[in-house]
Amino acid sequence: MAFEQRDMSGILFPNDKGDNDKRPDVRGEAMINGQVYRVSGWQKMGQKGPFISLAFDPQQQAAPPAGGNADPFFGGAQPPAMPSNPNAPQPPPGFPAAPPADPAVGGEDIPF
Repeated sequence: MAFEQRDMSGILFPNDKGDNDKRPDVRGEAMINGQVYRVSGWQKMGQKGPFISLAFDPQQQAAPPAGGNADPFFGGAQPPAMPSNPNAPQPPPGFPAAPPADPAVGGEDIPF
């Protein structure tokens, strides 16, 4: 069963600090009012005993580039699909479009 992120809840996991003592001891995610936050925690010792200090950073949603649809594989922009001639007949749904004309074969610009 996969973890389902619910509003006003979160999850923390131990973090490998390596050689850097400034790295958090625990890391994870929390959802607060529908916004997902990265959570970092440091174990500390206080006058009343040990505690964990937390920091929340909002996760930024990647916005698609202006002027086109986001390419889900490469993150670039794709122009909207438009036929070269809007009056040309279109293939039925589910069938691929005709390949572009090969200029070596003659294409559509026949000089006679």
